Amino acid sequence: MADQPPEGSIRLSAREKNKPRQDKAQLIQAGRLHGRRENREIDELTAQVTALTGQLDAARTEVDRLKSSAGGAAGGKKTDKAVQKELDALSKKVRRLEEERDAAIADKDALATKVLSLESSLALDTRLVKLNADLEAERARASSLAGKLALAQDESSTFQRRLQQLEKGGETTAEMEMKRQKQQFNEAVSRLEGQVANLEQDKFNLIELVKTSKAKQDQLEDQKLSLERESSRLSTELQKAEGLAKQREQQDRVRQTQAREGACSAEEQTRLKDKIVALEKLCATLEASANDSSAGSFDSAAFLTVRRYHDLVANLHLSEDDVTTLLDEGSLWPPIRATQPHDTSLIDFLWLLADQQAEHDDDKRALEDELTQAKHRADEVLAAASGSRRGSVAVGALRSGGTQDGLEKERAAAREDKARDKEVIAQLEARISAYEANASRPERSSSRASSIYAAPTATSGYSQAVVDRLTVAMKDLNQQVADLRDENMSLLLQLAGVEP
Repeated sequence: MADQPPEGSIRLSAREKNKPRQDKAQLIQAGRLHGRRENREIDELTAQVTALTGQLDAARTEVDRLKSSAGGAAGGKKTDKAVQKELDALSKKVRRLEEERDAAIADKDALATKVLSLESSLALDTRLVKLNADLEAERARASSLAGKLALAQDESSTFQRRLQQLEKGGETTAEMEMKRQKQQFNEAVSRLEGQVANLEQDKFNLIELVKTSKAKQDQLEDQKLSLERESSRLSTELQKAEGLAKQREQQDRVRQTQAREGACSAEEQTRLKDKIVALEKLCATLEASANDSSAGSFDSAAFLTVRRYHDLVANLHLSEDDVTTLLDEGSLWPPIRATQPHDTSLIDFLWLLADQQAEHDDDKRALEDELTQAKHRADEVLAAASGSRRGSVAVGALRSGGTQDGLEKERAAAREDKARDKEVIAQLEARISAYEANASRPERSSSRASSIYAAPTATSGYSQAVVDRLTVAMKDLNQQVADLRDENMSLLLQLAGVEP
């Protein structure tokens, strides 16, 4: 058992064992060369098999895709059954090629095993002959496999051409949907690009607005100090105006008290009694002349005028100076009374003045509304221009400062003056209505019905005094409204950052 060769080795003859050493080296070298050549050929075949395997995988993938999309193709030259038949045939060929590939791989593995065994026994001549024979056989098999692969490639190219022909027949629904989605994506991208451009422009505008707002904030900080000084000045002027208003109110109260109580000196009372006696004599004379007339009637307009004059003197308790003024300047008609008819009563005239005063009040309220709206607009402009918390705080501080309080107090004083004027007008109307009612009674004394021709002078004088006082009051109110409007506009312009 010890002399037996190992399993798998080749038994040598006596001649082979006694072969010269030089021939053995040459054989070993030749075997190595043949082995290297075989290795190169095997590597080439392996690369071809790998490439063919990739092509087969691609063909299989294409077949699967065509199986899923062959039913939706429109306009093809063949029917679905024919296409399915071709796909089945190609699938069979693919499977056959896979089997041949597996066989080639197995042969390659066998050849590799044989190469290893050949390398271990390259010195054997018979082994080399067998290896050469095996090499030729493997070459023939490789050429056969190459032919089969070329045939498979031709069939695959034919299959690809048929698939292209089927695809050229019409677009599938999936492709049309993809094109539509692509178009929608392009439109959405275009819209987004436009929006990005608009946002960039808005960003630039906002940066410019912030810069402008910062500059205006700096200006407002400077103007705040000047407004504080102006506020202190207006407060001082307001205190002075309040003092003057109190004095004026006190004087008005004194005048009203004197008018109600009829306070006058003894000398004035004496002179007034003399005037009343003279007027009563004149009235008696005129009454006697009216009774002696041929018509036996008297002038109703003159009688009404005398009655009004007597009521002015007796019921209103006028002083002697006022009566003298009425008698002296009674012929001077005021401009507004000159446009009215001569027979217009004093009550109608006062109502006219009250209506005009109401119109002035409406105009004043309209101006105040315009000022309020302008103020709100200026606040909105300031809030938009500031763009930050600091600007809004500055505006709030200016709004809550002494300037606004001073303007509100001045407007309140103007409204109080207007209310006092209205009270005076109401008192005058009440007194005139009272003596008109007394004058319309049928029972009249001879002293009240006697002063006929002196009435136009008294009525005209009283109307002149009332008109003068109301005119002065309206002028004062209009002037105060104009001053307030100018001050408000200047303050609003300063707050808005505009030089007045």
